[in-house]
Amino acid sequence: MVLFFTIFFTVYTTLNYYVFIRGWQALASYSYLRPYYIVAFVLVAYGYVFSKLLYKILPPLVYDIWLGIGAIWFAFLVYFILTILLIDIVRLFDSWFHFLPAFIQKDYELTKRITAVVVIAVVVCWCSGCCGCSLCCRCA
Repeated sequence: MVLFFTIFFTVYTTLNYYVFIRGWQALASYSYLRPYYIVAFVLVAYGYVFSKLLYKILPPLVYDIWLGIGAIWFAFLVYFILTILLIDIVRLFDSWFHFLPAFIQKDYELTKRITAVVVIAVVVCWCSGCCGCSLCCRCA
């Protein structure tokens, strides 16, 4: 049982770190938001774990809210990993074949900001239950 939890938390922390670093990089031009980002990310990413560990001392409402946020984060994490990994693969292939337009590479900070907003919007759309595409089982 100890081995399972060790492996689980190692993998979970590594995946959260990957998402955290990409978010941190997107906030490069907004350095005043970084301390808030750290606190919010840790509270959300480990909300499920913290709520289960502290269930005896947390008020029931706080426990339920934190547990719900932490549980929803699992779904968000999956979609963040998928979209960020896809972006990194596209960037890798672009470094070899140079197929992305020049305006993307010209203003890298603006590109990071727009990409961050698009990724967050896509993940929220996927996790909200209906993407409006009429192709997936949730929307049909």
